[in-house]
Amino acid sequence: PATDDSNEEQNDQTADSPLSDNPFERFSSADIFDSPDKLRDFYTPDDIKHRDGEISKLVSKLGPALENNRPGHALLVGPNGSGKTVVSKWISQKFLEMAGDRDADTVHVNCGSIETEYKMLARIINTITPASEPNVGRGYSVDDLLLKACNEIETLGDTVLLVLDEVGAIPDMNKFLYQMTRPKQDGTYLDDTNVAIIFTGNQLKFAENLSGANESKFDGSEIIFNPYNADELRDILNH
Repeated sequence: PATDDSNEEQNDQTADSPLSDNPFERFSSADIFDSPDKLRDFYTPDDIKHRDGEISKLVSKLGPALENNRPGHALLVGPNGSGKTVVSKWISQKFLEMAGDRDADTVHVNCGSIETEYKMLARIINTITPASEPNVGRGYSVDDLLLKACNEIETLGDTVLLVLDEVGAIPDMNKFLYQMTRPKQDGTYLDDTNVAIIFTGNQLKFAENLSGANESKFDGSEIIFNPYNADELRDILNH
């Protein structure tokens, strides 16, 4: 067996030995993935695998908007990594493709760090408003922001698909839902635009606190995204 002195001598020699001329050298020829960007959050594939059932339910909710009818809304609920965000982005692309020459648009808003209806409205406005215009911050009431958000949405067209991604932390958005789900009605702010909304989150607290006026608008709107199993993940990675 080696003595303590010999162990210390070996450790000293190891510490003094350089890894190479450049310790980053091993990355210069690394070629594990042909297209590493396809594993990034921003990537949206051309083909969505193993979510046909969820997509079918989503299309049935949103499709009426493409016929100038009032659309439904969808609550995509499931754990991180189950495909909610990528499906919502993919559906947005297909929605616009099918809209063709119709006066339609889509908006995707990441609400992951937002915990109030007020901040969500500000984020929607700042996403739609050109960067040259001042961002919305403090100093407004919720009703002020609701009116401004509706005005901004109406500039996008007669039909708008609004994706509110990761809204799970917002406990109450009843004022927002009342306005967005009742266009062209007395006392509401949307005059000409039908808005279809996709909500995504691990859990959707606001859906547990719907007012009586909003509850009927969301009957049957929840679409559950279960985790991918091993075979499905293998198939997606192969693709």
